[in-house]
Amino acid sequence: MTVAEGTSRRGVCGISFVSLALVASVASAQCLEWSENPDGFVYPLLTTDLVYDPIRDKTIMWGSYIDTDVFYTQEYDGGVWRLVDGGPFPPARYQSSLAYDNATGMVLMFGGTLYQGSYFYPTDTWGWDGTSWQQLAVQGPRGRTECSLTLDPARGVVVLHGGVYRDENVNRDVYLNDTWEWDGNNWELKQTGSGPLGFNTTMAYDPGMGGVLAYGAQGSGGFDKSTWLWDGTQWSQLTVNSGQINSDCDMVYHEGLDRMFIVSGTNQRTWLWEWTGSDWELAQTIVEDLRLVAASYHASTDAIVVVPTFLAENNDPRWNYRTWEFHTVYPPGIDTQPSDQEVEAGQAVEFSVETSGEATAFQWFQDSTPLADDGRIIGATTAALQINNVIRDDAGEYWVTVSNSCGETESARALLAVICHADFNDDGVLDTLDVLLYLNAWAGGNSSADFNGDGTVNTLDFLAFLNAWVAGC
Repeated sequence: MTVAEGTSRRGVCGISFVSLALVASVASAQCLEWSENPDGFVYPLLTTDLVYDPIRDKTIMWGSYIDTDVFYTQEYDGGVWRLVDGGPFPPARYQSSLAYDNATGMVLMFGGTLYQGSYFYPTDTWGWDGTSWQQLAVQGPRGRTECSLTLDPARGVVVLHGGVYRDENVNRDVYLNDTWEWDGNNWELKQTGSGPLGFNTTMAYDPGMGGVLAYGAQGSGGFDKSTWLWDGTQWSQLTVNSGQINSDCDMVYHEGLDRMFIVSGTNQRTWLWEWTGSDWELAQTIVEDLRLVAASYHASTDAIVVVPTFLAENNDPRWNYRTWEFHTVYPPGIDTQPSDQEVEAGQAVEFSVETSGEATAFQWFQDSTPLADDGRIIGATTAALQINNVIRDDAGEYWVTVSNSCGETESARALLAVICHADFNDDGVLDTLDVLLYLNAWAGGNSSADFNGDGTVNTLDFLAFLNAWVAGC
């Protein structure tokens, strides 16, 4: 499994990435269903960052409790959160950034703000191995807060870009747009003076575009809603301040759906946005006021986990204990396909499929014609199609579409061959010539006249032939 995890923090956009087998082509917007996890109790953390740890199948959260300097590490197994004692902890800091690092097999942490009478921006790098935090490097890029991190799995490096720090000598914020890469041991400066300028930038590796996608930047001129692409060598600007998404968001790349999403919350609404390859489009609107959000993809539940990182408008702290999820719905799979059949005219035949996933509708076809129940045909919109008193015109290819709200899947084609023994010369026409030819064979005791197949040619065969000829094919 190829996994990448990017920034996901309080009040800023972050990205997570995970590999998942794609079962069918889907229309992504309608394949994500919003619901609250009633068991998803989480300690309310104002400086929350989420990242998925694929080695241990846990979503990791790091942040501080409301109005305190107490920091927690929490992990989510897809059902519930729990606090973990992972000391020694990194020095308490706000607005640090996380990404999964496949070079070390750890969740990487860099940046943030320490305030001890004056602002301090650490340059140390830490890694979470599922049990404890370990300091991986003392020196790194220039200290900053709210920078953006994500894994580039194609090149096996964690990419860091941008951020901000407070220069107290001149009492102003300094916005950054330098780009660094971490190879598991060291940081290397790759470029300066290009790409998004400032903080609140979201990044993730996009395999279809072959690079790291980045959106937004908070700088001296406000929030720049541009989209950029980092190819490992240089930044290319894809859109110029054209997005509609505010900075209170978090972004998740969902490889199973092959789509990039942004979750944002504001004004009594939660929004789901989708990257089309050229710009961002609104995919869903949820009536839920989450304000600032943090989000991450969780592989084993195939869901995007969303937690609020800001008090609701009524300042009710209970709001921050809640966890929501976008559950993924795929078009149904077909585990057992319909099989070819060969039956005699007048008999019954059945075609059926066994499905996986959620199937809400079935439609059977003969060749290209949709079928409907008519007494002789039964189950045209179910998993099993039955045809009674088969006639020659029933011969052909049979297949079914299985669908749900996300899309549909077509079964394989199964061939129905109809045998008409009364058409004695097998010319496709039932007429008196068939009777004459059968009488000649019957009178001569030819084995072809053994119509009932009992090994002898007698009156019973003649009567069986006449009954079949009268019934037709």
